[in-house]
Amino acid sequence: MTSMAMPVKGDGSAVDAPVPDSFGLDAPSDEWMDRLRAAETPSSLGCIGPYELIAEVSRGGQGIVYRARQPGTNREIAVKRMLAGSFATPAMRRRFEREVELAAGLNHPNLVTVFGLEVVDGQPLLAMEWIDGVPVDEWSSGEGGTRRSPREVARLMQIACEGVRHAHQHGIIHRDLKPSNILVDHNDSPHVLDFGLARSIDPSSGQSAITLTDQFVGTPAFAAPEHLRGGPDAIDVRSDVYSLGVVLFNALTGSMPYKVSGDLPEVFRNIEQAEPVRPSSVCGSVDREIESIVLKALSKDKDRRYQTVDAMAEDLRRYVQGEPILAHPPSTFYQVRKLVKRHRLPFALAALVFGVVLAFAITATYQAQRIRLERDQSRLDQAKAEAVSEFLRTMFASANPEQSGHDVRVVDVLERAETKIDSGFDEQPEVRVVLHSTLGETYFGLGLYEQADESYQAALRAATTSLGDDHELTLDAMSSLGVIRSARNRLVEAEGFSRGAYEGFLRTLGREAPQTLVAANNLAGFLRRVDRLDESERIYRETYEIRLRTLGEDDLDTLASMNNLSMMLMFRGKQSEAEPVLLKALRGCRRMFGESHPKTLLVTNNYAKLLHRLGRLEEAASRYRDILDVRRQTLTSHHPDIMLSLNNLGMVLKEQDKIDEARGILAEVVDAYYGDDPPAQPAHWGSRGKGLFSHHVLFQLADIHVRLKNADAVERLFERAISRTEDFQDDDQWRLGIVHREYGLCLPKLGRKANARKQLRDALEVLRHTLEPDDPRTREVHEDLRALDDPGEGSAQP
Repeated sequence: MTSMAMPVKGDGSAVDAPVPDSFGLDAPSDEWMDRLRAAETPSSLGCIGPYELIAEVSRGGQGIVYRARQPGTNREIAVKRMLAGSFATPAMRRRFEREVELAAGLNHPNLVTVFGLEVVDGQPLLAMEWIDGVPVDEWSSGEGGTRRSPREVARLMQIACEGVRHAHQHGIIHRDLKPSNILVDHNDSPHVLDFGLARSIDPSSGQSAITLTDQFVGTPAFAAPEHLRGGPDAIDVRSDVYSLGVVLFNALTGSMPYKVSGDLPEVFRNIEQAEPVRPSSVCGSVDREIESIVLKALSKDKDRRYQTVDAMAEDLRRYVQGEPILAHPPSTFYQVRKLVKRHRLPFALAALVFGVVLAFAITATYQAQRIRLERDQSRLDQAKAEAVSEFLRTMFASANPEQSGHDVRVVDVLERAETKIDSGFDEQPEVRVVLHSTLGETYFGLGLYEQADESYQAALRAATTSLGDDHELTLDAMSSLGVIRSARNRLVEAEGFSRGAYEGFLRTLGREAPQTLVAANNLAGFLRRVDRLDESERIYRETYEIRLRTLGEDDLDTLASMNNLSMMLMFRGKQSEAEPVLLKALRGCRRMFGESHPKTLLVTNNYAKLLHRLGRLEEAASRYRDILDVRRQTLTSHHPDIMLSLNNLGMVLKEQDKIDEARGILAEVVDAYYGDDPPAQPAHWGSRGKGLFSHHVLFQLADIHVRLKNADAVERLFERAISRTEDFQDDDQWRLGIVHREYGLCLPKLGRKANARKQLRDALEVLRHTLEPDDPRTREVHEDLRALDDPGEGSAQP
């Protein structure tokens, strides 16, 4: 082992030598510790336990990470073991095991997933998700020396903040955020990793005791000032905000906000005391707004930083979308406050007298203003309520047979009401908006989605013109229009309205406002429908947790969140987690509404669906029958909810081999959808796209006829489907290919292979012209054709 001699003076005393630059505190990873952790790397990696090692990825102060191959699945993962191996101290082991304990409880697309901890040869081994990416500082430097734009960097850091926020929401502070711990994959998506130095926010957890009070752990160049000078108790979520600010500064400019190389004590003093340089002085492309965000995150005083990672993410989102940000450069007032801090006594005496007088004046003015506003708002609310009540009374009076005849319909009444709204209420724009929205809600309840769409469009036009883009009624109409467009399968427009409403409420009212939560729920429902399940589940969980905490278990909105979350869990195969949540929602609906209320029926239908998935078919069929009986007493025969109930019951009966009854029920649905006046697609049907529900039912009915060897009935069904699908718009034409494929898969079972080959070729032709070249649905049809001509199955002649 080589030793290093200490420099000495002529008198023999030690010379104060600076820490060598080779510590590299401004390096993008942990290079500053290289001299401390140098270890021999084996020439052949081999295996650790069952894992085949592919390459060494990195070494840190505590552990070494390998890229490895998992046995059985053959997928690539990352494995981490302690650098000290069998020489690890108990404290090192506890810290390593704590990383697993903390990280395993997190589940977010922008956090690296921890699979678990194994013990190999007496040593703990951590198995994690492998991310094929680069550190954020390498990503931000761009290709060919061209740095990423500030908006690109801000977008990526906003997403990284969302991952850190998830950890904070689960009571975990990272404590070591730096470029090498934020990997960017080939989709430009960041992934936060390495919770080896994380600690619980909850002091009662006992986890913070693993780190000694005065011991610094982490990477100094990216650490907050309080992290350096204080113990674990000085660190909170704002310390992670600071570290993200340093990462953001580095990603924007390629440098650090202050000098972090050379003499280590001086480096610590810079981090604690030196004000960061302005990013724009280092990189000319950095504008004032993103600079303000960086400087706010880097404030030495943690009370002046963003108080949460969520607040920083929101400002980054505003910047990316061109909206006004909330951060501003240090004000003149802040500079004066620092002056006052240096001359406390004189300013304190003057401020005391001034403050008493000012406080009295402000309080009196505020109280008078509040009383006046409350009085004016009360009068406005009363006037609106009277106007709405009078309009509705007049509207329903028009249904009197003496005025309108004995055959008047609800739809007729609604249409007359619609024509009267815009001709009145010139002085009451809010009333006009409320009435249009009320009619839209009524049409939607009747399953008349096109009329509902028109009513909500009228509400949105009136609200935008009279009240402005950010008014609550404007955003309400946007959110409702998003739901309607989703039900009508206009999915691009649906996302625009749903996300715009949610972000508008978030911006104007905050995350926990009831209106924000309703819009969040609508957005999550849309995302579930288009199979963006990770984001949908995250929003459903957040909404449920807020409502449960702020509204209680028996609130209607909380019950809705219970139902929505349980359905998401069920769709993702988490039935055991979904059942208790769904049963709690069902009991709550029964208490509040009774057995026959539409809301209770909806939750009951979802519980029957869960029973179906669990294989409890008799129970599921019984509940579906009960729901269908009640709905037929209150809804029109072709209402989408009736169609959905028939489909659900028919599917269960088919699985129970009650073929004749299933055939009759499914035929009723097919006849309705392929008749002259087809109903709308069920609002709660989870699949995507126009006509997919009706095709699904038709395919199930065709399968029954295949079992019965009724070839003529199968051909009649598919000819109807092909005829109807040919009328679809261009962007829905690919569905014609799906119909041809299903037809082609049925025919060989009926001994008609020649026609089967024709249908599959027709399917291939349609899909080639309507989908991307590498779409898996096209490949599946190629495989179907190969299977059809497999000699083992007998080759069919054209």
